[in-house]
Amino acid sequence: MRRRLDLGGTDIAMAALQRGEIDLYPEYTGTALLDVLKAQPRGDAVQTFDFVKSEYERLYNLTWLDPAPMNNTQALATTRELSAHFGLRTLSDVAKKAPQLRLGAVPELPSAPTVCRTANASTAASIQDDQPVDNGLKYKALLDGDVDIVVASAPTARSWPTTWS
Repeated sequence: MRRRLDLGGTDIAMAALQRGEIDLYPEYTGTALLDVLKAQPRGDAVQTFDFVKSEYERLYNLTWLDPAPMNNTQALATTRELSAHFGLRTLSDVAKKAPQLRLGAVPELPSAPTVCRTANASTAASIQDDQPVDNGLKYKALLDGDVDIVVASAPTARSWPTTWS
């Protein structure tokens, strides 16, 4: 087997898979559900996986292997100071203060329904001042005060802090 790294996003990898240029690639179930299948979220992780697996088989004649023990939960993060200043504890709080906040958006955000839907599309879309930030520099931009909110990755929404200091 020959490994090819940095093929690009889901759309590029999926097209290469369908053309037979690659044999497999790792994909998050949520990305497949929202970005590829354009379907609405399902109940739990098992229901979602089963739906994605069956739809890929039906629509693309592709087989999903057993899931890996990975998770890419999306969240919005800010500093403790900004959280206290704006009273931000929930996505609803962010939605209320959105016009006053600067979102550090990774370049993929405008075309990444997964991030927007998972982090609350109406919140992400209503933040008035989007600042493009490289994914590797988003936390630095947050800590330097260049942005107020960033899209963050977390193992689970409940076990990872939502504020940074």
